[in-house]
Order: sequence, then C-alpha cells, then structure tokens
Amino acid sequence: MTSPKATWFKTAMFNNSKALAFIMVLGIGMIYLKDQGLLPFVDGPNETDSQGSSEVSSDGKNVETRSNEKSRSKFFGLAQLTREFLAESSSKTEHIPSDEYQSLMEKVRNLVDRGEAQAAALLLEEALLSNPTDAALLMEYGMLSVLDLKDPEKAKGLFERVVGIDPNHRGALNELIMLYNDPQKIEGGLEFLKARMAAAEDNPELEYAYGKLLMENGRQSESIKYLEKATELKDIADQVFLEVAEASEAAGQIDRAVAAYQKALQIQNAELQAARAEGRSGIDFIEDRIFITRVSYARSLIAEGRRAEANEVLDGIEGRQNDPTMISLRQEAASQRRF
Repeated sequence: MTSPKATWFKTAMFNNSKALAFIMVLGIGMIYLKDQGLLPFVDGPNETDSQGSSEVSSDGKNVETRSNEKSRSKFFGLAQLTREFLAESSSKTEHIPSDEYQSLMEKVRNLVDRGEAQAAALLLEEALLSNPTDAALLMEYGMLSVLDLKDPEKAKGLFERVVGIDPNHRGALNELIMLYNDPQKIEGGLEFLKARMAAAEDNPELEYAYGKLLMENGRQSESIKYLEKATELKDIADQVFLEVAEASEAAGQIDRAVAAYQKALQIQNAELQAARAEGRSGIDFIEDRIFITRVSYARSLIAEGRRAEANEVLDGIEGRQNDPTMISLRQEAASQRRF
C-alpha cells in the first residue's frame, strides 16, 4: 500500500513545477530548525512510517540496518519516496508499456517486502535487457542497489547510465552527488560529470551537479563559477543563488555572497507577490524560505561587521520580529564592535 507521504510526493511532482525546489529548500529549512534546537533530525523512518511503506520489511530489521548508514541517513526518507514515485509514475516511462511497468513494479515491491532484493534485481535486469534505455527502470534499479542491495558501486553505474541517456535527469544527478560525496571518490565523480559536460555544452543541470560536488567537498572557490552558471535553472534559481552565497562566503568573497543573497531574495519576493495576487496555496512555505534567506544573509553581514546592513535585512522580515532567532541576531549586531 502506498504511504500518504508517497501519495503527496507523487501528486506534487506531477502538479507542481517547483516540487524539486520545494524538497531542496525544505531540507535546508529542517537543518536550520535543527541548528536552532527546534527540530530533532530523524535519521530514518520511524515505526509508524514503515508500516505504510513497501521499502521496509515488517520485522523492522531493515530500519535498524539502514539507519546505521550515517552517510545516507539524512536522505533516507526522500530516497524511499523517490522509489515509490518512480515505481508508480508509469506515464513517465517511454520504453515499456504502462501496464507492464505497473505489473513489474508490483512484483519488485513484493519481493523487497519479503526480503528478496536479489530476486527483485533479477527482474529489473531482465526488463532492462529489452529496454536498456528506460530511465525509470534504471532509476528503480539504482534505488534498489542503494537501499536494499547495499551496493553503491552498482548504483553509481546505473545512475550514470541514466545521465548518459538524459543529461538533465536531476534525480540521477542528485544521487550521484551523494554517492560521490567522499574524498576518496570525488575525482571519479568530477571526471564523469566533466565528460558529460563536454558532450552537452552549456548544460546548467550538469554545471550544478559539478559545482555542488565541489562545494560539498570543501572546494568552494572552485565551485562558484559552476554554481553561477546553474542559476539559469529557473525552478531552483533561488536555491542555487543561496549556494553561490554560501560558497562565496567560505571563499572569503563577501561582496559576491551579498549579491547572490540579493538575487535569491528578489526571486523569492517576486514569487510571494505572485502567489498572494493569484490566491495560491503555499504562501507560508514561501515566507519560510524568505525568512531563512534573510537570516543567513544577515548573519553573513554581521560576521563582516556590517551591522547597519544586517539590520536592514532583518527589518524586511514580515511578522517575525519577536522570533528568538531575530532577537538573537539583533543583539549580536548591537553588541558587535566596528572593525
């Protein structure tokens, strides 16, 4: 049975062109709330979640095993939702008929439920023999390899095949970033992405993946030019500008960071105004994104001794002047000496 979370995720992916941006910014928001002591980070699905998910066996053993994988714990829930979405979104696949795809995914899920991941893998391999360029099948097999087979090398090869078929496949690129996010593996990831970039010039999705991988491995100054090119991705442009700001700060380029924060706020404020004018839902979420952006922006200015500018940024936050984080930042700015 599909969990309520998976049903929401599938609907969002089909109906909201900014669903991926939502997920990425939601993750940043959760980390921010955790840092403020307002949200305990859950490393894996809890018992209630596992009851409605086909990804965890009924005896609960897989939950314990997977939650021990620290390097992927923050992405666990999203990975499971991704699997269910891929398994059910048969209309997205181009190479296998919808009814066959649904039947195959049902068999795969049943085998995984029974702890027979290897048998599920054999089914997918057989389907790929006659449909070798089916991105949905490759993604499903990749997720199976990560979550059930515990074979990251196999998963990397499958996700790389997806990117070879579709260089703009953000799901596969995101998985590759996570799998290559290791000092011992990063060069292999960069080499793969560079080859794809050479074959598909001016591809912002690939530029983003390349910059993100550099950034997450402490090579912020190298990442900036790639992330800046990725700001062409309109559906996640505000998020990319925030990452440009973060990388620029780490590289000591504060003016570049300030410009990136300003760009992110322009996009978010325009989106908020449009949502209000059109009476759209999700206004609270947009306001939360603006709050997180302004807090990060103000914090970077305070660190540089630019108190007046920081206070102006904080003044632009609507309805949250009594927020504990706001009060703390105001106090920090007021007590800071000018350099």
